[in-house]
Amino acid sequence: MSNLEILPQKYRLALVFRQIFFPFTYPDFLDSLKAKNFDIIPKDLPLFSGPRAYVSGLIAKKQNCIVHLDADKKFLATEGRSVNDVIKVYAQLVKIAEENFKVKKEDIEYLETISDLVIKSTKNPLLQIHKILQTTQVIKKFCDILGIEVSLYALRITPKEAYPGDKNWFDIAIEPRITKPEDEYYVQVIYRNEDTNKALEFLNQVNERIIRLIQIIEGQL
Repeated sequence: MSNLEILPQKYRLALVFRQIFFPFTYPDFLDSLKAKNFDIIPKDLPLFSGPRAYVSGLIAKKQNCIVHLDADKKFLATEGRSVNDVIKVYAQLVKIAEENFKVKKEDIEYLETISDLVIKSTKNPLLQIHKILQTTQVIKKFCDILGIEVSLYALRITPKEAYPGDKNWFDIAIEPRITKPEDEYYVQVIYRNEDTNKALEFLNQVNERIIRLIQIIEGQL
């Protein structure tokens, strides 16, 4: 039996579009959401409609997920605390985009996933991360410079020789949770890919992958 328990905080899927003209105009997009039983979040709406009228922000809810639209940054996103619900709502949004707004595969620049997780452990995350990061000789040099014993507090994993601005990128940050460093990790995972299927596959497996990474940190694998 694992000593680790996942406490999901947030999962998010965001489609970023490359079109010059953002396709989800007002009131057409809200009407399409209503037709698929999304609950529209009341907000200040444009004073006019037309081919270039937009509404942005948190615009709708469904299945314990919210829908976020940003016409300036050209993204459509959904987020919630259940990874399965987020993926289901995302699939509904994609269907609306394809059927009602003629969005095609080539119109999508990339899909970004963000996962915020708390991992509860029977071991002390602060000590476990200290232990795995103390193996470098650089730490001794840091101690000499600062005149005190120090340790690295967080672990970050990124693809080798890739850059944060790349469309195919991930960043996994693992650290002791600030409010409960003696028995909880805080993990944020950002993953984006031009291939939406790869991004969805990664999100489907993110819980299992993070558990395995922490098992390595704790010497269980």
